[in-house]
Amino acid sequence: GSLITLTTAEFDLLCMLVRNAGNVMSRERLIAAITHRRWHPLDRTIDTLIRRLRRKIEIDPDDPAIITTVHGAGYMLSF
Repeated sequence: GSLITLTTAEFDLLCMLVRNAGNVMSRERLIAAITHRRWHPLDRTIDTLIRRLRRKIEIDPDDPAIITTVHGAGYMLSF
């Protein structure tokens, strides 16, 4: 019930996840949508943004229930 402040990149990432709730979003697709550049396997931009979002919206960021990791595939917004 409290307000949180998001950066533009965090907001854009969260919007992509919300628009595709329940579907796995690959890092490549997420980076292309929010930065309009190609993803490189060593690029940790999405992982960093996910970590920052989890700290802001998850009850327990170390055991996320809202933004889940689908190992080997990407991230998914779960409700």
